[in-house]
Amino acid sequence: MGLDKTIKAPDGLRGAGLKEWKRITKLLEDTSFIDALDTQTIFAYCEAVQEFDILVKQLAKEDHVIENAKGIIVANPIVGMKNKASELCLKLAKEIGLTPTARLKLGQMEDEAKDEFKEFMNE
Repeated sequence: MGLDKTIKAPDGLRGAGLKEWKRITKLLEDTSFIDALDTQTIFAYCEAVQEFDILVKQLAKEDHVIENAKGIIVANPIVGMKNKASELCLKLAKEIGLTPTARLKLGQMEDEAKDEFKEFMNE
């Protein structure tokens, strides 16, 4: 079981999002906890990576603070947008087991399931 190798990247992905799709789908092919049902979550994660990348590149061209129409120095809105994209990346990465903590929890769940099955078979 694992992610089907024939699943193609969604049309909306490009740049960093497409690169991430290719990277993680390859990594997830041999896992037992991700399958075709999870492709929408993987797509959303890659889309968030794409958005984060675009915002990081845009922010590199601009200042972190700007002057608004009233002449007041404020945070560049791109900073907040980038931070939200980063948070979404992390949230979705956890959903598909791409963080150390998520993988640890998945391993613990697999161990618990094996123990419960073993206990069931011995009864």
